[in-house]
Amino acid sequence: MPCEGAGGIDCRKTEIFYKDNPIDKEKIKELILENNFLEASLCAIFTELEKEGILDRIIFRASKNGTINIMDFWDKHKRKDEVRLFDELNKFSEHEKQILKKLLNEI
Repeated sequence: MPCEGAGGIDCRKTEIFYKDNPIDKEKIKELILENNFLEASLCAIFTELEKEGILDRIIFRASKNGTINIMDFWDKHKRKDEVRLFDELNKFSEHEKQILKKLLNEI
């Protein structure tokens, strides 16, 4: 059953309450690391499905069966990547960008 943990807790409704103590701070750090890992994992899987031309069909079925909007997550994630990469590329001069294009075409 998607998005349901032990004891029937629905993770879509789970809230984290921050208290200013070291145990909660450590738990929050762990949760952030786990979230980043899961997001990177989904990104890698979705990218491979997209290359195979089956991503939309899989996301549609998974969203319907899980009653969650996975495509919304994917669209936001791709947009964040585009903005991040755009910002990184703007740090380079036009000459450096040409070199990067050449190197990327050789891969």
